[in-house]
Amino acid sequence: MIFEDAFTEKQSEIISMFLEVIGDNVDTIYVFIQSDEWSAMETCAFGVKGSILGNLEAGISDKDILEIFDVIEDEIIPELEDICKEYDMPMPQEFRYVYNVASGAFDSNYRYGEELSALEEQQGWRKEKSRQRRAGT
Repeated sequence: MIFEDAFTEKQSEIISMFLEVIGDNVDTIYVFIQSDEWSAMETCAFGVKGSILGNLEAGISDKDILEIFDVIEDEIIPELEDICKEYDMPMPQEFRYVYNVASGAFDSNYRYGEELSALEEQQGWRKEKSRQRRAGT
């Protein structure tokens, strides 16, 4: 297996967990993960009929979301770190995923080695996505 395949497999696991708990009304899944040696933070939002909503507004329980975040933090992030070490690749500190439920299109962005304010970054990202949705891009 090559690095890209191993890394993509773990990202697919994250999206699969969200697909198990969303309803038919969700068009897009947005996942934001920030992780470094001191802390980790995960958040998500859902595109529903042109609006970006939190999990409760999209009809997804806090319990389901917290279980997903626990798996990401306790299992997937350490596995991604191991994959990066095995292939001598840098580990991103920030992951941004956008998954289109209908088409299966997946977009990912990463940031490396920078000090990030996770909350500020997440809030900025949600605002950016909101503006894009309103503008139709």
